[in-house]
Amino acid sequence: MPRLIAFLASAVCLLHLTCLAAVELKPLARFPISTSPLTIVRNSEPAKPFTVAGEHGAIFGQQDGECEGWIFPVKIFSQLRITAELADYPVPIDVNA
Repeated sequence: MPRLIAFLASAVCLLHLTCLAAVELKPLARFPISTSPLTIVRNSEPAKPFTVAGEHGAIFGQQDGECEGWIFPVKIFSQLRITAELADYPVPIDVNA
């Protein structure tokens, strides 16, 4: 029975990700960046971990940008790396560097 539940959870997650992939992604509109003195600023410390957790899932990773995502009890992705590409700039930018 636990295997069936895990399989069904995986199938639902895969279906959800497939639906998300079908959605057209659009860039965000520009927004003003506040210059208020009440700003939280912190340097990245690549060797330190971070966690963003909720009731149904979590993202665990290192501050160097590599992370894994869970929709409990199923791991959805691991060793995620992000690359950005800019218009009129032929070289991809490794955001994790």
